[in-house]
Parts: sequence; C-alpha cells; structure tokens
Amino acid sequence: MILRHMLNQSIDLDHLFHALADPARRAMVERLSRGPAPVTELARPLPMSLPAAMQHLAVLEVAGLVRSSLVRSARSSDGSRLDVPSGKTGSTAWANT
Repeated sequence: MILRHMLNQSIDLDHLFHALADPARRAMVERLSRGPAPVTELARPLPMSLPAAMQHLAVLEVAGLVRSSLVRSARSSDGSRLDVPSGKTGSTAWANT
C-alpha cells in the first residue's frame, strides 16, 4: 500500500528530491524555516548571482517547499519575500509521514 501511494505521487516526489538534492537550495529552505525572508537575503550568503539564486528558488517553489509573495517594502530591493508553506500538501505531506 505504501509503495502504491508513492508511485501515485512520483512526479511530486521527483520534484521534491530534485529540489533537495542541491546544497544551496537546502540552505535556502533551512533559512526560510526560521521565517520569511527577501530573496536578496537568501542569495547573499551563496556563491552565486541573484538571478541564479532566483532560479534555485523557482525549483523549490515548483516542489512546493517554498512560496513567494510580493511585498511592498523599502527593505526588499526586488519586492518579493519567500517563506515555507504551513500546510502539509503534496510531496511535503509524504515526506512527513
């Protein structure tokens, strides 16, 4: 039964494992587990450009591990903030079982 459940969610699981396979993306998720953060804050400690960091965040969003929202703020240079979704849905629900 567990195997059948896993096979029914194989696309979600592929996205989840692909997203978590990269150390930079895991660092972003770890930082976001402490609360929302601007994209620039997430990119700052990583050895990559802001556009590259945004591509990594897009992978995390497709996997359902983060979500973005547009916030009008003087502190955020690009106006977007990311956080970890609070509900258990899709692949994150499977990972927590």
